[in-house]
Amino acid sequence: MYLVINFIVLFTGVLTLLMYLRYRYVMRESTKPVERKHWPKITILIPVYNEEDVIEDTLKSVFSIDYPKEKLEIIVINDGSTDRTREILRRYEDRVRVIDKPNGGKADALNWGLREASGEFVAVLDSDTRVPPDVFKRILPYFNDPSVAAVDVTILPMNRRNLLERMQYIEYHIIAVYRKLLEAINAIYVTPGFAVYRTDVLKKLGGWDTKNLTEDIEIAWRILFNGYKIRMARDVVAYTIVPRSFWKFWKQRVRWNIGGLQTYIKYLKQGIRGKGPVSYYLIPFFSIGYMASMIGIFLFLYMGANVFVDTLLTWMYRILAGVFPPVELQVLVTYEWVLAALTLVLSFTLLFIALRHARYHPRLIDLFIYAFLYVGVFLPLLAYSFIKYIKGELAWFTR
Repeated sequence: MYLVINFIVLFTGVLTLLMYLRYRYVMRESTKPVERKHWPKITILIPVYNEEDVIEDTLKSVFSIDYPKEKLEIIVINDGSTDRTREILRRYEDRVRVIDKPNGGKADALNWGLREASGEFVAVLDSDTRVPPDVFKRILPYFNDPSVAAVDVTILPMNRRNLLERMQYIEYHIIAVYRKLLEAINAIYVTPGFAVYRTDVLKKLGGWDTKNLTEDIEIAWRILFNGYKIRMARDVVAYTIVPRSFWKFWKQRVRWNIGGLQTYIKYLKQGIRGKGPVSYYLIPFFSIGYMASMIGIFLFLYMGANVFVDTLLTWMYRILAGVFPPVELQVLVTYEWVLAALTLVLSFTLLFIALRHARYHPRLIDLFIYAFLYVGVFLPLLAYSFIKYIKGELAWFTR
């Protein structure tokens, strides 16, 4: 079983490396601001729930966007906030339309906003995310292709003081690079933080799924499943606030995992029988990933229990018998060690490729902590998410 999981990880790593070697040209793509005589109208949707600490800075970011003001419609959907969020929004009602509604979750809030949107394009902005002033002038050229239904950008953490924040900063750089790589096969499976959509496509597809905990994953899969494309403006960077404490980080990632599982299950049957990137890449990739994870979880528990019981019984015998033989260190080169070494080398190769394209050079100590400790959290995190999903505990986890 150990060989199986190592082989699966090695296989997916080699597949990623081959895909990079084949499609690395997409990394050189850059976007420049364009000027037009006629600009399309854009509706910006900002769903908020108890965001008194961040919403004002987010609105100032939106107000600084370099785009004809008469062509911008800003709609903030107040999803039943119980703090000072509504009071803060009241100060900006001359520039922002505010929709108040009972609390129903982010997807429900976005659907309320979509019904009122009058723009040709809809931009979805998380309430804790800041965008650059030229964001629309750099994104709109992607929509010259009528098959493009959505465009997302690089999302990076705004806060990176403590160790956990720095780990997420490394992770977000890597995610951005490989999400851009997936563009080459039209398999971008999530549109997080900030993304622009064609309004008519969103309405045609029925808006966001209110039953899914990660509406940005589900809508991306639905867009791809219906034959549209998603592009990424990798050199356009928006900044977001990431969890500062491990508990908030854990809750966020559990929600991401559960939402990903919901999406995978939803499209599994259709995807197996269908065509396109959902069927050819996303379903196989996530199937292999989930299988490897479940094997890994079982292997970890089985081997851990075995080692614990064997060690406990051995030392109990030695203590009772008064026998303490000298400890001998033996290193055996086996197929398992060779496979593990190849997996480690490949993993670091992919890590350095991503960071090189991200033009980010973290401290060496942070890099080792990321590779050997931070990444190790994901397996127990996924195991916990599996349990929550199976038990039907699908509550929304906030930041």
